[in-house]
Formats: sequence, structure tokens, C-alpha cells
Amino acid sequence: KMANENEISIPASSNNDDIFHDIVMLEETFHKKGYVEGIEQGKESGVKDGFQLGYDKGKQIGIEIGTYAGFAKTWKAILEQDEQPKEKALKTLKALIELVERFPSDPATENLFEILDKIRAKFKQACSLLGVTPIAASGGPTGLSF
Repeated sequence: KMANENEISIPASSNNDDIFHDIVMLEETFHKKGYVEGIEQGKESGVKDGFQLGYDKGKQIGIEIGTYAGFAKTWKAILEQDEQPKEKALKTLKALIELVERFPSDPATENLFEILDKIRAKFKQACSLLGVTPIAASGGPTGLSF
């Protein structure tokens, strides 16, 4: 008869004199099996949760970076068609575009969040120079949360 994977095999006592040994050790046997199963389930759950968290955060950052790129390229095109473009704003937009284009695609980049902070700061500077209210990638004004 094949043992079911959920069944616990109780080791036979090597010493017939101690018939209660297996009964006494039963709790420890179940404890060990539960521990091993818990570790395996924890690893599996951790990998799934970690993947989902990384995916969600990566998606948020991607949307944010894309928003900054679209903003900068659109305003750059507008300013370049103007007869008297705001030179400082144009220079800042070009710097923002360059930062966005150099943003690392490898999430393991050591200073990823420092680079992201520089991009955010350059975006805020561009908004200030253009006289526009910055809108977060989530669709609402930056700095507000409810």
C-alpha cells in the first residue's frame, strides 16, 4: 500500500521494550512535518507576493516616468515653435528628457531612487519655469492624498 503524502509515517520502535516511545514522539513528528510544510508554503507565497509587489511598483514608476517624458517632449515642441521661447525652461525640459531617457531599466540599479528623485525635481523645476501646476502621474495634484 502506497502512503498518502499527507499521512505521517510513525517510525517503529527499534526497542520493543519501550512501546510508548512512538506515542510520545508523535507530537514531535507532527511538529516537524508542519514546520517543513510551513517553510515550503512560505517560500512559495513569498515569491508570489514579492513578484506582485515588484510588478506593481515597477508599473507605477513606469507610468510616472512616461508622464514626465510626455510632458517634457510636448512642452519642448511648444516652446520650440514659439517666436520667443523661454530659454531657461527649454534647457530644463531638455535636461528632463535626457534624465528620463537615461533612466535605468534594471530594477537592481543601486541608485535607482536617487535618479528618480532627480527626475522628479527636474520636473517640478520645469513646471515652475513654465508656470503650470504639476499633476502627479496618478491624475491628481502632487502632494495631495486622501
